[in-house]
Amino acid sequence: MRRTILIIEDDADIRALLVRFCERLGFQASVIAESRFFDASFDLAQQEAIVGVITDIFMPGKSGIEVIQEIKERTPDVKVVAISGGWSVDGSMNDALTAAQKLGVDAALPKPFTQDQLKEALATAGVVLD
Repeated sequence: MRRTILIIEDDADIRALLVRFCERLGFQASVIAESRFFDASFDLAQQEAIVGVITDIFMPGKSGIEVIQEIKERTPDVKVVAISGGWSVDGSMNDALTAAQKLGVDAALPKPFTQDQLKEALATAGVVLD
């Protein structure tokens, strides 16, 4: 059984890139395109033995921050990598990623990123790579 990474990303291009990167790294990718479907999709995805979650921070509907809080409450052992290309009010992208880190994400990665940077973030998070 291939290990599954759950990707929560509203941008179709970034989502496709993440799927491609994860598959190249030996993972199966499960996708939630809209955060408003997180609850039902996460319950279904749990049946796939998720080893990690990659979630965007800024999404319409439920924010990545809310998603991170729910993941950490429901499945504290699942490793979470937060990604963000958004800007905070003061123009600092790091504010969103810092907030995610305070919520207990295992790694944070600013957009844009390369496959190697994603691989490093997954390793930092504790997701075992082949």
